Amino acid sequence: PKDTTRDNEGRIILDEIPFIVSNKEEFLSDNKWIILNNGTKLYLKDKRTKEENILELLIMYFLKDLNISHANYDLATFKDKEYLVTPSFLKNNERIIFLFEKLDKIPKIDEAYQMLKKFNNDTFFLKTCFIDRIIGNADRFPFNYGLITGDSVNNKAKQPKNCPLFDNVDKNNIFIRDDEYYRFPYLTNKKDSSCNKVISHLLDYDEIMNFASNTLKKANLYKAAKELLKEKGMYTDKNTYQKAQKFFIDSETIINDELKNKGKSFKIRLT
Repeated sequence: PKDTTRDNEGRIILDEIPFIVSNKEEFLSDNKWIILNNGTKLYLKDKRTKEENILELLIMYFLKDLNISHANYDLATFKDKEYLVTPSFLKNNERIIFLFEKLDKIPKIDEAYQMLKKFNNDTFFLKTCFIDRIIGNADRFPFNYGLITGDSVNNKAKQPKNCPLFDNVDKNNIFIRDDEYYRFPYLTNKKDSSCNKVISHLLDYDEIMNFASNTLKKANLYKAAKELLKEKGMYTDKNTYQKAQKFFIDSETIINDELKNKGKSFKIRLT
């Protein structure tokens, strides 16, 4: 609702908003679904550090500037407890299908690209792989990426559509450069997923080169932090920002080195 009250740290005060807590058994734990008085369905996630929550919002604004579909996050308190909250992006009949659901199904980039063409999800997949190497997110696959299905028109099922990127920050899987857990999409085998090689390979796709030369040049970490402060009144503390900044600078260097190797004259700036 537009008339929400925020505390001095910018967090929504849920105690002041009438809502119904889901009576589904699986949501009676610390994580909850609630329905606000305007009908909005919110998912509340607990057991996260303040740093994780702020980083989730910071990355959200970075994705927003990149024009990448993403879950909308906010922070809220209820009974003096902090939650990461997000409105449901699914209609009542919709669900997420996880294309790489088996634990050993970390995608091979070129194979997944070809497979996802039939869903018009191929470019979105490449951009996701590229962005995840910028932020060092090793927790995307297999369970934080998928398609949305279940929508219909005149009782006829519509083709699955891209699912917004969600759960972009986990304290144990963020700011990872080389994939010691073999969780990043790879080139020829699971050991062949170093950031330099993957960035170089992704830039060989016209979609990603165009993305780097146009959209990526318009987004950076500093801009995201300013937008987070302006729109939600939330500061990114110095230590958290510097940790992210250090990683983004390294990502910037890797991308610009690979652009130079390909004879490109432009550079990108991520901080």
